Amino acid sequence: MIFVLSFYLQKVRGFSVMHAGLVFLPLTGTFIFSNIASGRMQARLGSRKPMIVGGLIGAAGYALLGIFGTAHDSTFLEMLPGLVLIPAGMGLAVPAMTTSILSAVDRSQAGTASAVLNTARQVGGALGVAIFGALQDIELSLAISSSLLLLGAAVAWHCIKHPSSTKGASLCRT
Repeated sequence: MIFVLSFYLQKVRGFSVMHAGLVFLPLTGTFIFSNIASGRMQARLGSRKPMIVGGLIGAAGYALLGIFGTAHDSTFLEMLPGLVLIPAGMGLAVPAMTTSILSAVDRSQAGTASAVLNTARQVGGALGVAIFGALQDIELSLAISSSLLLLGAAVAWHCIKHPSSTKGASLCRT
């Protein structure tokens, strides 16, 4: 979404490269704090809850950005809730997802699991740029992103069997 949103800001809204870059500052700042919060939340509650809560928060951010932030006359303040909620949710969910995946495999396979996870992230990012770039519809892209995060939260709800422990978390195998 960062790729598509930057084009939207520059081509549709007429923002300069510098102005568009400044719009993304809340994303960066929020990621820092939400990643720290994710570790603390996981230590107390396990991986399941940060994944679910993070997915829901991120989905709400994409939805708000789609509703209030993509009008041609929307202000930065109207875009801000989405630009804060998206990284807040992702910053909670992604570290928990990584922990959950790596704790679900034998320690001797952790390197392979990590490589597969990073490959999936890279492929997902490339597909996202290609698909959302081809759509050229920011509102549809935001709706799809929100829906995918809701699906991810539902998968976490259904598949992570031991919510109070990151050790030995059971992942879906169906």
